[in-house]
Amino acid sequence: MKIGCILLAAGAGTRFGGNKLIASLAGMPMVEYILSALPQDRFSHCLMVAADSGLLSIANRYGVSGLVNNRPDLGAARSIRMGLRALPAADACMFCVCDQPLLEGETIAGMTNAYETGSILALSSHGKRGNPSVFPASLFGELQNLPAGGSGKTIVQSHPDLLRTFDIPDKAQLLDADTRVQLDQIEALLFSRRQSL
Repeated sequence: MKIGCILLAAGAGTRFGGNKLIASLAGMPMVEYILSALPQDRFSHCLMVAADSGLLSIANRYGVSGLVNNRPDLGAARSIRMGLRALPAADACMFCVCDQPLLEGETIAGMTNAYETGSILALSSHGKRGNPSVFPASLFGELQNLPAGGSGKTIVQSHPDLLRTFDIPDKAQLLDADTRVQLDQIEALLFSRRQSL
């Protein structure tokens, strides 16, 4: 089965007050955490939909190609549509957000192993559902026709019978950094984990 991967990196960063993906997290731009964790050998193709060419330059260093969404204000639906149009033929696609720096490559790989054809698979921990998520090719048309403000959640709500979850005990992997306060909290947790190794 061919599973593609689209990295969504074109958020407007309104709550953060700027491009959060280039913000320093323990000495490294936040976007590099997902790029370094991504097990590219598990995917038929990986690409990034970015807010600017600077993010694509970083992705290129990790062997990930992509394209620029110059209208991040139009929401995730535009990035999803652009990504699917650029993705070579695949049986399913995993969508990853790039502001989830504690997400581990082992978790991503586990999701590709657990994915069942035709289903929707979402990461979950202690009853809370989050990203990444995998959608089958049969739903690509609906994803490409999402209304402004729509997201993968919109499709899940339309097809609840297709939803499966990949449950992990470490809920910190679902944390995202929408604000500078959240980024500081994640950084403190990251330092704590490194000191305990």
